[in-house]
Amino acid sequence: MPLFFRYNAGNIVDVSTLRSTIAELEAFGINTDFAIVDAGYYSGDNIKSLYGDNENQTIPFLTRLSANLTLYKQLVSDHAEDLTQSKYMLMQRDRLLSVKRVQVDLFGHIGYAYIAIDHARREDEIYKYAKSSLGRKEVSREEMDNSMKTMGLFILISSEKIETNDVMPLYYTRQTVEQVFDISKNNADLLPLRVHSEETFRGHLLLSFIATVVYLSINQLLKGTIFNADGAFLILRNQKCKVFDDRILPKEPTKKMNDIFEKLKFKPPLCVSLPSGGKN
Repeated sequence: MPLFFRYNAGNIVDVSTLRSTIAELEAFGINTDFAIVDAGYYSGDNIKSLYGDNENQTIPFLTRLSANLTLYKQLVSDHAEDLTQSKYMLMQRDRLLSVKRVQVDLFGHIGYAYIAIDHARREDEIYKYAKSSLGRKEVSREEMDNSMKTMGLFILISSEKIETNDVMPLYYTRQTVEQVFDISKNNADLLPLRVHSEETFRGHLLLSFIATVVYLSINQLLKGTIFNADGAFLILRNQKCKVFDDRILPKEPTKKMNDIFEKLKFKPPLCVSLPSGGKN
């Protein structure tokens, strides 16, 4: 799977980068088959660009609708109460959701809105909100009722008519990408950045992503064991060796080290020969 990333200055807003990213992918000979984008990329220009001038140019997309938009408020007003009906309920990742699909106009194009509620999240948000608001004179009952209407509720927008059972797993792939970035930041030293040139910055990003891929690959190989990548690295860091002018002799691994090596399908060598010049 190819890895592609772009970097932009921090003062460039999200809505202006989507079309540039797609154009750059096209320049590399990569056709965008489907776009799953964050709510910050929802704008008239971006949506029209994704639809293209005709059906043959449309890039199918899925995005989340921000709660401050008129379309969001209208859909909530028209359909939120319907989500209590059992016909809209489904299970996703052991969570009870309600999802209703309706056709909408997206800047002159036919699109689809998926109004959804995560019931567990809704109950949790209502509990915390009510606990902190009840008894406060500055918060009226009407304000509480209005605030609780949209708790646990979110709306996805797509150019495609997708089965409600399939739309959430599709959108969850975005969370997978976000988890990769979390690992890059927390485990692969992506941040903080201390670089003084663009070339160094680009190299740092590439190495961080390579380290992330290695980390995730090791985690996958260790799946189903008592180890994860962090724990394995902590154990393997104690694998010592003796360095001679022409060779390196690894110390005998412990049982835990051998267990990790076995899961990683790696056989530690008895000796590693050094090139001419030795350790110098």
